[in-house]
Amino acid sequence: MNPPVAARASASTPSLHDRLKDPSLLRDRCYIDGTWVGTPSRPVTNPVNGVELAKVPAFSTAEATQAVEAAERAFPAWAKLTGIVGVFEFEVDPQGNTKGQLWEWK
Repeated sequence: MNPPVAARASASTPSLHDRLKDPSLLRDRCYIDGTWVGTPSRPVTNPVNGVELAKVPAFSTAEATQAVEAAERAFPAWAKLTGIVGVFEFEVDPQGNTKGQLWEWK
């Protein structure tokens, strides 16, 4: 009997954390209003092989609203920084599927 794809891949592939040049860049919390918040609980997996890459917080509607409001307050100053060409936004449906869009401006 063959093990599932995720089991085979995880046994032979180093973790995402181990493969990064700077592992401190992999964050498992959300940055809201200047603070890293949330408890990593929801797995993020590679859709090709099912290997878990990391865990992220599962936020309630109130927490997500707080994050959006903080981003709206921060955006005017952030947009004045040089080198910024766009914003990537995404959403997660109740089944955990994500979809995103890159908003660009010049």
